[in-house]
Amino acid sequence: MNFMNNGLIPVLSGLTVFSLMIMTSVCLSADDAWARKADMPTERMYLATCLVDGKIYAIGGTANNNNGMALSTVEVYDPRTDTWAEETEMPTRRDSMGIGVVNGKIYVIGGGEGIAAFSKVEEYDPETNTWTEKSNRPVAGGIGGTAVVGDKIYTIGGKSGRAGGPLSEVYEYDPVSDTWNRKADIPTARYDLGIGVVDDKIYVIGGGKIDTIGLATVEEYDPATDTWTRKADMPTAKFTKACAVNGKIYVIGGALGMADTLSTVEEYDPKTDTWEEKADMPTSRDTHSPCAVNGKIYVLGGIESWNNPAGISIVEEYTPEGWPFAVCHQGKLAATWGNIKRR
Repeated sequence: MNFMNNGLIPVLSGLTVFSLMIMTSVCLSADDAWARKADMPTERMYLATCLVDGKIYAIGGTANNNNGMALSTVEVYDPRTDTWAEETEMPTRRDSMGIGVVNGKIYVIGGGEGIAAFSKVEEYDPETNTWTEKSNRPVAGGIGGTAVVGDKIYTIGGKSGRAGGPLSEVYEYDPVSDTWNRKADIPTARYDLGIGVVDDKIYVIGGGKIDTIGLATVEEYDPATDTWTRKADMPTAKFTKACAVNGKIYVIGGALGMADTLSTVEEYDPKTDTWEEKADMPTSRDTHSPCAVNGKIYVLGGIESWNNPAGISIVEEYTPEGWPFAVCHQGKLAATWGNIKRR
């Protein structure tokens, strides 16, 4: 938009001109607003990600679903400098594990390698770049949900090994005392699910009981009362991953079953218990891991197709609609995606 060519500049006050300049700096085209970034160095699926001090930690996973060998790799992405760094490897190779951050320390929980399921818990301290073994979770398994509320970590559902069935167990982990407590089971046992925390309540979304059929079921857990409440179903029944930003939960990609992957994005508003379809992700994928940084969501790794279940290193950044630095489209703030470059 060229205000000077429209003859507006001479009649506007300095304050108004300043405001318009800010508006035009925010409402950029998609190409201007979304920078391509460095790819994740290691291609992988079933990885875990978390945020510490503004940096994304990508931990473990597996390069290929068929070779059975998991990774111990730890790589850190700094969005401010667009750089990746390698850190000390995790002591135990694994994929499909849970992850949570309490007091600046990362806790990697469960998961497995090949047909084996783990209950092992390891704590990583980014300040010292060291790992410490902690008390095992009472049940072994992976691809469940992990959430942090207050200073406690909750593990929900999952699968008891590659050939095992869905789990309904919920456990609370206290990092200070290094102890586990059993909580009320989730009403719908499931694995490979999406999870998000809003206002200290945990929302478990989708997943499945068997590999061929996804669920649309949404259940809310309140740690304060140790109770579960059924919520409005997700529009699409699927295995998926989710991330909470600004009081809403974004369910990103996934698969209907062991079939083609999805690029769809669906937004859940816990306050109204309603769903809304959002802009598709550019890359269809499953077994990925989303992580929120400063109101944006970074989606890392996964696979593009179950016909070729090999890990990818693609990362894509999503800015939800209405965020202060969202892209302007026809005078309105729009939800858009940006590709992060491959090497």
